[in-house]
Amino acid sequence: MKTLETFIKQNKPKRRISKLKKFEVEIEKLYQDGFQIEQIKKFLSENKVEVSERTISRFITSIKKSEQIRKEPSNTKNDETESNPFLEKIQKIAEE
Repeated sequence: MKTLETFIKQNKPKRRISKLKKFEVEIEKLYQDGFQIEQIKKFLSENKVEVSERTISRFITSIKKSEQIRKEPSNTKNDETESNPFLEKIQKIAEE
């Protein structure tokens, strides 16, 4: 049976990571301070990152959504008796 650590060492993630991710803090700060998308695009361009205004807008929307999720209280119970189908499936695969 392979462990998670072994799998991670042997494989690279295939999901693409946005080139805006490393500027997330700066983009969020500029937006919260009232800068327009066009101005944020100029900041990124000065840092050799060329993206459309629409891409920046979608990235900001994703930041806002993730913040909202973090701020909302969880409706799920941390009760050990509550089953989680996803975790059960993973455990079943790991046992095989």
